[in-house]
Amino acid sequence: MSAGTPGATLPLAREPAVRWDVLHQDRWGRILWVAFILIVVLKQFVNPSRPDILTTYHSAACRWLLSEELYDGTGGGFLYLPPFAAAYTLLSPLPFAWECALVRALNIGLFALGILRFAELVGRRARNVPVWLVSALSMTLIWTSAEAGR
Repeated sequence: MSAGTPGATLPLAREPAVRWDVLHQDRWGRILWVAFILIVVLKQFVNPSRPDILTTYHSAACRWLLSEELYDGTGGGFLYLPPFAAAYTLLSPLPFAWECALVRALNIGLFALGILRFAELVGRRARNVPVWLVSALSMTLIWTSAEAGR
């Protein structure tokens, strides 16, 4: 039946492909994540001598490049699988402060992408999910890990 005939139904109005209010919220969420990354990275440059897990990764990467034993046999030091040391060798030529800053930025950036994607998926079912709020709450939960380079 055509729309002009009696008893015909009109097609339902479709939701617009781009929801500007969601994009606006996503923008604030992204701004928060960029600010969070900058704070963590700048804090690393202010206090670069603090030992953390990245010192262990750096020493394992150096031992990997020198074809030395990764594990010391005491149950301390590098406790991870050899591919992690091999992957970290890409960063080991950098100055240690830059190396730590880059690792932190990459770790937080990947986590942020996951949170933003999760908020996007939830936002399809529950309208007007405040992405900035989900991001801010996530940042409070990961602060210590982000600061330690994990």
